[in-house]
This record gives sequence, C-alpha cells and structure tokens, in this order.
Amino acid sequence: MANEKILSVYKQISDLLSIVRIDRELLKKKSESSYLTDSERSRLHDLDYRIERLERILKELEQ
Repeated sequence: MANEKILSVYKQISDLLSIVRIDRELLKKKSESSYLTDSERSRLHDLDYRIERLERILKELEQ
C-alpha cells in the first residue's frame, strides 16, 4: 500500500514537472523573440527554482 502511494505521488510530481518545464520553455522562447517584462523574468527564475526542487524530490522518491 505504501509503495502504491509513493508511486502515485511520484507520478503526480512527474506530471507537474512536465507542465512546469513546458511553461518555462514557452517563456524562454518568448524571451528569444521579445523583451520580457520584470514579472515574466521573475516567473522564469521561479520556474527554474521549481524545476530544480521537483527534480530533487523525484530523486529522493527514487531511493
């Protein structure tokens, strides 16, 4: 039962990580073609942080 819960959490975090990466890539592409606002730059940094954090959580769950 515990393993099923861990696998479920792992899958949810993995899905969330995919969404955050897509959001980040869209913002990155926009930055290549136009100037980002302060808010968008802040969001980009926030997304980078979230990606790192989610990747760390996934690694911990894999152990």
